[in-house]
Amino acid sequence: MIRSTLLCSAALALCASAATAQNFGGWATLSFGQDVYNNADDPTDSDYDNATATVIGFSGSVGGSFGAFGMQLDANTESSGDTDEPGYAASTYTLHANYRMANYAFGIFGGKATNNENTDSDDGEVEFYGIEAAAEFGDFHVAGQFGQASHENSHSSLDYNNYGFAIVEGHYYLQNGMTVFGNIGYGGGQVHGDNMNLTQVEIGLTTPLGSTGVLGSASIRHANVSGDDGSINQTRFMLGLTIPFGGAIRDVRRDSTPMINSNLPATVAVFTEVTD
Repeated sequence: MIRSTLLCSAALALCASAATAQNFGGWATLSFGQDVYNNADDPTDSDYDNATATVIGFSGSVGGSFGAFGMQLDANTESSGDTDEPGYAASTYTLHANYRMANYAFGIFGGKATNNENTDSDDGEVEFYGIEAAAEFGDFHVAGQFGQASHENSHSSLDYNNYGFAIVEGHYYLQNGMTVFGNIGYGGGQVHGDNMNLTQVEIGLTTPLGSTGVLGSASIRHANVSGDDGSINQTRFMLGLTIPFGGAIRDVRRDSTPMINSNLPATVAVFTEVTD
């Protein structure tokens, strides 16, 4: 309850202060793609083994700097599959507060997520918090997060408290306007009292679409989930359109939204449901 109140209060403060920010901007991405599942540990008892699901997602960040201080608000929502088909829906909201020194930023973050899996009707809520940092090195932007997450589910056998997660993300800006990006992340959870571990690796490319200001993107992400109660692989192929505002995407990431757009805690919680 306290974390939720702080999150809402800080979000209102960010909106109210936007007009006085030295830098204020953000970006929004609409994406479409497909999830491919395989190597479930028990194919005869898994709806997900060798299954595919269409994915639609939205993500965005808005933020600003006020002298040496900065704030950032993230939103993510994604859905895959359909009712009674392999897939899930999840939404995440995160607030960041950071302090900047030259090309570096250090901060804290906290957020909430909701998630539900289609075939078993598992409905969950996740709360998470942690510390983070970001830096600019020439044409390279790098950011990292480390935190803890707790999950409460309609099936209490999927509940867990204070499990760690960590992710590092990088963007490399090419001279022709393209950007190569990628991340590597890890998160822990619990299924039926047994530990579950998720690792993910993602790589992608964005490119300007003429002089429209819109960016097109393509990416591939591979996630491996393993634990005593089940394991599975997921490979995600995505295409997206990104609209930056308040400047070019490179400037927005440096000056307004330097931190990782948080979604990993929700992904971990979803896979406790998938492997249930």
